Amino acid sequence: THFKHNPNDPKSLSDNYVLALLEDRQGFLWVGTDSNGLDKFDPARETFTHYQHRPNQSGSLSDNCVKALYLDRSGTLWIGTENAGLNRLDRNSETFTSFKHDPQNSNSLSNNAIRVIYEDSQGVLWIGTGEGGLNKFQPGKNKWEAYTTEDGLPDNVIYSILEDSQSNLWLSTHKGVCRFNPQEESAKNYDVKDRLQGD
Repeated sequence: THFKHNPNDPKSLSDNYVLALLEDRQGFLWVGTDSNGLDKFDPARETFTHYQHRPNQSGSLSDNCVKALYLDRSGTLWIGTENAGLNRLDRNSETFTSFKHDPQNSNSLSNNAIRVIYEDSQGVLWIGTGEGGLNKFQPGKNKWEAYTTEDGLPDNVIYSILEDSQSNLWLSTHKGVCRFNPQEESAKNYDVKDRLQGD
């Protein structure tokens, strides 16, 4: 079955260029698109509901290019955008809280290009960015802590994150693979010299 954008059908897919997919616990499929925001697909009705950035509307999605989707252990949906940071969806009000880089605030997100979202076994949320390295979210304090090349990472572009059985985070970057120890805040890097097929 093919689902495509139909300009004459407001309940069709909003954009034919799909960047991210996620199924939630209710069986809805969330679709991140390249230029028309976020869609929620109802498989029973085969219809799409659209969530888009609206400049004059408070609580709307921060950007219409959605590159990353993640459902945390509490069931909260997180949405990473290309140019306007991270969003958290409130399912009850269907509004978004956005987190963005603020040059005047060192506790803000380090970069607005979100590549990957990951929750570790301790419930800590980690964000890989396009140019700002790895970010750790501290929800109780509502602040971000960034780790970059200055902290030992091989590069500030983070593509993916995975945790191992020793609670290390493995990061794929633009310059190889990194094993990051969150407790020690230390990094061990691997590249072609360690027999990776490429950086």
